[in-house]
Amino acid sequence: MQNKENSQPSGSSYLTIGSGRVARHLSFYFEILKIPFQTWNRSQPLEELSTKLLLKPTVLLAISDQALFPFYQEHLQGFKVVHFSGALHFPDMIACHPLMTFGPTLYDLSTYQNIHFALTGASSLQEIIPELSNPSFVMRAEDKALYHALCVLSGAGTQTLWSLCQKQLQSLNVPPEAFLGYIRQIFNNYQSLGAQGQTGPWGRKDLLTIQNNLMALEERNPLLMRVYQLLQEGHHDNH
Repeated sequence: MQNKENSQPSGSSYLTIGSGRVARHLSFYFEILKIPFQTWNRSQPLEELSTKLLLKPTVLLAISDQALFPFYQEHLQGFKVVHFSGALHFPDMIACHPLMTFGPTLYDLSTYQNIHFALTGASSLQEIIPELSNPSFVMRAEDKALYHALCVLSGAGTQTLWSLCQKQLQSLNVPPEAFLGYIRQIFNNYQSLGAQGQTGPWGRKDLLTIQNNLMALEERNPLLMRVYQLLQEGHHDNH
């Protein structure tokens, strides 16, 4: 991504702080839409931050959760500050969590425009960044920890489970492309049918197959056996 900051007007109304993936993707989204903005990260002199804050921008604080409040207290009190943590809420800042995973590769405009934002401290994204048309929903401050835990489970948690299963399957000579085709269709079925698209021995109540599954996992991978048992319980609670 090219840094177009030098071509932005001196009256840029947004200042993005951070150098991680959220900051990179957000900056690229702004570039595509030609929204004037400036950037700063902690590898740059503090004097540059002070200069950019003279314009009284809306500050988009895209740094780590543990650094949010200390950085706000030291540098940003009195400014309109938006942070992107899904788990944390601070009364003096607006929370604007993108319900999206951000990888090293930048996305196209359509992908960015379809990201939903979870808001605490505002009723719509357009109150914060009027130039964006993204959908948004309000998240109560007391629900944020649970909300983010569920995001982690369905995102990194699912990816971890896939990775563990793929590694074990490869040891059984199953090609990676065969496994990827399998999980791709699982997602497609879930997208169109929801829980009704689930298949397998849990739904059929095939107790013999379940017992054989557990015995094989106990012998080869006890961690996955415990995961299997917990997910089986969850399946029963969901039906």
